Amino acid sequence: MFGQNEGFLALDAGNSRLKWMYRAGADESVGVCDYGEFGSVSLLQKIKCENPSRIVVSSVKPEAFNRQLAERCVAAWGVKPVFAHVEKNCLGVTAGYENLAHLGVDRWLAMLAAFSANEQACVVVDAGTAITVDFVESRGRHIGGLIVPGIQASARALFRDTHAVSPESLTLAQKWQPGCDTLSCVEQGVSASLQGLLAQIEGFSLQMGSDVKLYLTGGDAAVLQPWLGGSIKSPELVLEGALLWLKQL
Repeated sequence: MFGQNEGFLALDAGNSRLKWMYRAGADESVGVCDYGEFGSVSLLQKIKCENPSRIVVSSVKPEAFNRQLAERCVAAWGVKPVFAHVEKNCLGVTAGYENLAHLGVDRWLAMLAAFSANEQACVVVDAGTAITVDFVESRGRHIGGLIVPGIQASARALFRDTHAVSPESLTLAQKWQPGCDTLSCVEQGVSASLQGLLAQIEGFSLQMGSDVKLYLTGGDAAVLQPWLGGSIKSPELVLEGALLWLKQL
């Protein structure tokens, strides 16, 4: 259990950056660190928090990175972190994968946070390097999900051999229409494919019932939100799930 005066640090080591949340009582701070910065400065300099009592990590990075991260936590705060892992049953949610090792811990923690918020059916869309979608029914059973390339990943695949344009220059249209040059064709194509994906997500959500909560998280959540009416933008969903997971240990 968490003590009222204790401080807890959650770290989310994703594919492209490290996010963090520090919570002590009613006080909370969040931030993000690019891995380039992470390699050149200490955690203590980048993460602004008082000495945490416990540290929990969600990581999709290789084991060598995780060992280095653990060493830095001990050096900075004298606390050995706990690495979250997927369990078949946790906080009312039952994982849908037969092989739990194949389910990303970040997806699992996001589901725990989303379901725990209202204990009702929910859909979690995490728009990052990849776009992952997970469906959880009202009794907490994870019925599966989807994984597709993220916005930047899709664009990079098309621009790999084209130097005139870059994926960072994309402007996605709210309503797609045919493009008249390479950049606009890619922009409209990515917009059309995303809108098709989100329409399928909404359609499947309706099949799950009339009272399904749809959560958006990840770096590109703000891009997708206009296309998903009624969705709940929750940027720190993985970190919230990590703290919930830590609390039940």
